[in-house]
Amino acid sequence: KQIEGTITTDSTARTRRSVKTAIEDVAVGIRAASPAATVRVIEHTPLWVDIDEAFDHAIRHAVENGIEHADRDSPTVTVEIDESPNTGRVEIRIDDEGPPIPSMELYALDDHQATTPTCHGSGCGLFVMKWCLESLGGELRIEPATSRGNTVYCYLPSQSPPENKN
Repeated sequence: KQIEGTITTDSTARTRRSVKTAIEDVAVGIRAASPAATVRVIEHTPLWVDIDEAFDHAIRHAVENGIEHADRDSPTVTVEIDESPNTGRVEIRIDDEGPPIPSMELYALDDHQATTPTCHGSGCGLFVMKWCLESLGGELRIEPATSRGNTVYCYLPSQSPPENKN
């Protein structure tokens, strides 16, 4: 119910925020809950987005998955913020050190893949990330590792910085 409420929120309830600040706000809670993990946030280009709780859910889930599924005592997840060179959209790249995401999970994200009793994903986490980003006009792309590390790309429409009221 919480997720449904998040992805059906009226777009007028969104707030324009610095991408780095919004991600750092999410990272603070993750660092507190997982003190052995390292969460790095690197901003290559200052960018702004109009977001709501869906953004927090998508970013939190991607980073927490990178920590939870790592097979190391002190995992590192790196979040990089830049402008997409191809589209000009905000590109948030989340890299982990874990084993590859199972192909069944990735196939389940494909809009053209049929879900059957013998072909389905085992969880809804990746779907939640996809839905949250789509509710913000964005998209999700995942590059699984061949041996170690996965890369999750979150693309969102870029906005102008808010006007300074001073």
